[in-house]
Amino acid sequence: MTITQQDTTNTFSNEGKRSSRRGGGSGFRFAVRLINFVIVAAAIALLAYNGVLLKRRIAEQAPLAPAQMIDAQYRKEYAIIEERKKRQGVETVRRDLPNSVLFQKLNEMLDRSPNDGGSRRDLARLYTLYEDYLKSAEELHRVPIWWPTKREDQCLEGQSYMLANRPREAEAAFKACVKVDRLHPTPPRTLYVAHQELIKLYAMEDRLDDARAIIWDAYDQADEREHSGILAMRMRLELERISPEGRAVELRKWIKADPDDVDSRRALAMAERLIAGREAEADKQIKICISRWPKDIGVWRDWLTIIKDRGDRELLAIEIAKIPPGAEKDPVILGYRGIVLENQGKLKEAAELYRKVIEVKPGLAEFHYRLAMTTQRLGLKDESQAHFARKKEIQDAYGKIPDVFQDYAKLLKQTHVDDKAVGEKLEELAKLCESENWKRVAAAWRKLKPVIPETIEIEKSATSK
Repeated sequence: MTITQQDTTNTFSNEGKRSSRRGGGSGFRFAVRLINFVIVAAAIALLAYNGVLLKRRIAEQAPLAPAQMIDAQYRKEYAIIEERKKRQGVETVRRDLPNSVLFQKLNEMLDRSPNDGGSRRDLARLYTLYEDYLKSAEELHRVPIWWPTKREDQCLEGQSYMLANRPREAEAAFKACVKVDRLHPTPPRTLYVAHQELIKLYAMEDRLDDARAIIWDAYDQADEREHSGILAMRMRLELERISPEGRAVELRKWIKADPDDVDSRRALAMAERLIAGREAEADKQIKICISRWPKDIGVWRDWLTIIKDRGDRELLAIEIAKIPPGAEKDPVILGYRGIVLENQGKLKEAAELYRKVIEVKPGLAEFHYRLAMTTQRLGLKDESQAHFARKKEIQDAYGKIPDVFQDYAKLLKQTHVDDKAVGEKLEELAKLCESENWKRVAAAWRKLKPVIPETIEIEKSATSK
């Protein structure tokens, strides 16, 4: 059998094809192995990652330190820290806070569960022990809004801010605490404390309009049996004042802690002006307010009041021309503008402004008197006499209210309360309040029942403070 050239060519061609196919098969198998290796490596990586997650989840689900253990550790540290504070001072002891076992444990718990409101409260309590009131307030602020004790925490937050001499932040916390929320009502005792704290803050800063508003907020939210005590607070707000020396001491601390607190700085200026030899300091504080808050109407009202009380007519005319837009709507500033016009001999214009002031603030005896004097000079005899009489009525009623109020309180303290006598005294109080243009106060006194046993206890606690 003869092998032709064509057969030889075909043989080599077929071998080449087989060789080519063998080479291709080897590459395919390599690709498959590579893919399998990647899959196995990825599976191992995923298993390792899941192991890490599982370990972390197990750690997170480990039982937290029971409340009894936290309380026991706190009591232990409390005794030690109180003794150390006496021997070494607060600042020295405070530097050791990071070494506290309880501090470390609570931070560990919060690292694992940042929304644990209970741990936040415990950490705030620990900061309070070390007298770091600002950090205590900040921890209480971080308690989640949905935490069951959030309203109580807001009240504690406000109190901590007050201890840290930060009234602005305290006010915000207390106002959040007393805010009406039908789904999450504030417990009555907490509500009472928060309202009391706000009233004290406003009284210290002489923000009487804000204090009146918060008293009525307390009245609206309170049980009817508590109304007598709340009305007692309302009366004391009008009849009592903190001494300027006492206010100044406290307000200086507030300004030192928060130099940007305009309300505290204004209040400090108004307190300093009443202290002998402190007029220069009063001017300094109010001028700082004017330079930093030039559009604040309250700042200008206080500055003009200082000038008016000193009897500096020329300076009053100069400064009242500088008031910012909108300030002329303030009834007190409007009255001071009337004084400037009266000093300039523009009696008709002054009388018109005094009438506007009285229309908005009918209980301001000073401007009834000024209007009476101005209209007398204008020959308006009837109007003048009416305002002289109204000024006297306001002053006489204000002088009688303390005695009548004390008589009412004494009647409630008697073993056998005379319903008729109490009712008569309530009516007398109401009429005097009407003379002062305290219309809602008068209506509230008339609304009271003559005898409510719970009211007597509230009255005792209110008048004892």
